[in-house]
Amino acid sequence: MRIWLVALLIVAACEASATVRIGNGGHVVVCGLESGKTYRLLDLFVREKNANPYNKDYGPQSLDLKTRVRYLISKLEKHNPARAEAYVKVADSFLKSVSFTDVELPATHETEGIKVDKPCVIRQAVVQIPDSSGTSSSKLIISRPIFNHLDDNERAALIVHEILTNEVRQTAGSDSKILEFTALIVSEEISRMSLKEYVQALCRFNWFSFEYNRIILSLHDLSGEKNEPVFRGENLVSAYANLGTDLVLSFGKFSVQGPVEFFESGSVRSFRTSNFITKSKYDVVPAGSRVFLNEENTKILSATSAGRASDWIDR
Repeated sequence: MRIWLVALLIVAACEASATVRIGNGGHVVVCGLESGKTYRLLDLFVREKNANPYNKDYGPQSLDLKTRVRYLISKLEKHNPARAEAYVKVADSFLKSVSFTDVELPATHETEGIKVDKPCVIRQAVVQIPDSSGTSSSKLIISRPIFNHLDDNERAALIVHEILTNEVRQTAGSDSKILEFTALIVSEEISRMSLKEYVQALCRFNWFSFEYNRIILSLHDLSGEKNEPVFRGENLVSAYANLGTDLVLSFGKFSVQGPVEFFESGSVRSFRTSNFITKSKYDVVPAGSRVFLNEENTKILSATSAGRASDWIDR
C-alpha cells in the first residue's frame, strides 16, 4: 500500500512540473555493464566532461551526510551569508522528511539537450513534491537503488542540487543553471572567488539575486532582463535592489527600490526609497527620493526628489 502511495505522489509531482523547464529533481549518469555499473551525479559528470582540471572539496572524510551538506553550503557564507543560512534550513528540512522508494522514478524534463555516450544513460534520482498548502517547503523522494550506489560525497552534492532546485522553483527561474551552480559549490574554486567573480558566476548561471552589505540585490528585473551589477576593479559600485528589500541602519529601516550605490569600503552611498521619511515636523522626504548617506552609514546627508536636492536636517 505504501509503495503505491509513493508511486502516485511521484506521478503527481512529475505531471505538475511537466511544463517547467527546470524539471523536478536531480539525476545521475549510469555507465557500464550490469556487473560493474558506475553512478555519477549528472552535475559533476557534465562539469568534469566540459572543464579540466576540476578539483572538488567535500570537507574531511569523517563527516556524516548532514555535516557534509552543511560544509558545502558554508562555502557561500563569505559572499552570501543570508543564502547560506536559508540553505541550511532547507537542507535540515529535506533530511528530516526524505522518503526512499524502490519504484523507478519517471524522468522529468531538465536533462533535455544533455547528451551522454552509450552505454551511459541518465536516470532520475530524486523528485521534489511541493507542499500542497503552497508554502516553500518540499519533500524529497529518492530512488533507494541509486542512492545506495552513490558515495557520501555525491549524496551530499545531490542534496545541494535539490536545495538549489527548491530556490529556483520558488522564484520561477526556469532558465537557471542548477547543474553548474551545484558543481561550483562542490569545487575548491568557490572558496577562492572574489565577490566580483562570485557575482559574475551567478550571472552566468542566470541566478536571480545575491547579498551585499545586508541588502538583497537583484540580477533580473520584473521582465526577466538582466540587471548587471557594476564593479570598479574588484569593488561593487552599484546594483539593483531586489523587490521588497529593506535597508536596516542604526537610525531606521528603509524600503529600497531601484539602483543602490556603494562606497569602495562596501557601505551604502545612496539608495532610492519607496517610503516617506520624516525630516522634521514640517518637512518629509517623499517616496521615490534618492537618499545619500555618509560613508559610516550613521546619518543621511541629503535627499533628492524630482530633481530637487535638499540638505538633511538633523533631528
